[in-house]
Amino acid sequence: MNAAQFTEIYGAMAVKSGQRYGINPAVILAIASIETNWATSFSSRNDRNFFGIKVSVNPANFGRHWDGKSKRQVGSTYPGDTGFYRVYQTVEKSFLDFGWFITNVQPYKRLGLASQSNNFAQFAKAFTTSGYMQATYEKALLSRSNAFDTELKKKATRTQ
Repeated sequence: MNAAQFTEIYGAMAVKSGQRYGINPAVILAIASIETNWATSFSSRNDRNFFGIKVSVNPANFGRHWDGKSKRQVGSTYPGDTGFYRVYQTVEKSFLDFGWFITNVQPYKRLGLASQSNNFAQFAKAFTTSGYMQATYEKALLSRSNAFDTELKKKATRTQ
């Protein structure tokens, strides 16, 4: 899959989440494509979790779009990771929950990610400093944000 195909399938959901939570939909698509390896991951295909959002023990972090279902995934290499990931009723709820999560849950809220989402380089740097990203994530996020921004603009031009 490429950016054009991913945008065609998931673009409207990213735009809806972006409009609701003040986040550039290009970065939403970029993160979804990285987290799911272009929608091929187990979690995206079976659990409709496009962002690797885990279950929190803090009810304040539950969000508005997740119904409380989760699934344990074994083999995580992250320290302290319980391995419980959110399961969503629909892909759209995953996209909406991500928007809510980025604007309401620490450390993302403290970093002000939503307000930085139109500056892809600044957003990528801030997002990757949140603590768990691999070294190559920032570069991939920047590159894909630019690619998705181009695709979203093309799609908007076609629909006018």
